[in-house]
Amino acid sequence: MARSNSIPLLAGCLMVAAVLCLVQADDCTVKTYKFTVFQQMNEPEEIEVFSKGMIYQNAATKTSDPKSDLYATFSGLYFTFGHSRTTNILQDISSILFVDLEEEGGTFGSDARLHLRSQWYTTRKDVDLKVQTAAIVGGSKGLAGAYGAVTFTLVENNVYRCEGVFSMCK
Repeated sequence: MARSNSIPLLAGCLMVAAVLCLVQADDCTVKTYKFTVFQQMNEPEEIEVFSKGMIYQNAATKTSDPKSDLYATFSGLYFTFGHSRTTNILQDISSILFVDLEEEGGTFGSDARLHLRSQWYTTRKDVDLKVQTAAIVGGSKGLAGAYGAVTFTLVENNVYRCEGVFSMCK
């Protein structure tokens, strides 16, 4: 008996939430940002929490030269999730802490981060595939509510060109 009453209540709550989202969407102007940085991949540190878990922190520079201007830092963790006949699948949870995006929109405030989530693929011999994609699933500080994607393309040994596009409500 209690279940039959909870279904209309749940449906009503969902309708109210949808209306509130639509009202908030009308008050917002969506702004889109783009960035390109070069992630200098370091050897990750193994952690004991997960089997085959690793943590990392990599500099992201203006050009593929590791001595060029620092634009951001990528940090996060990944762990083996599964495999297919030809690839290993890793779960990756990470964030990008920007120093500045002066060419593409200015500073978002100190400690502003984008949060990423992805499945990273390697060959069965643990060689990264040349192109990977991560979803931007939010942010913090001036990047709160961001959504979009980052494409990682291997350009030389241990250096990925990271091209990101994300949108936010302003």
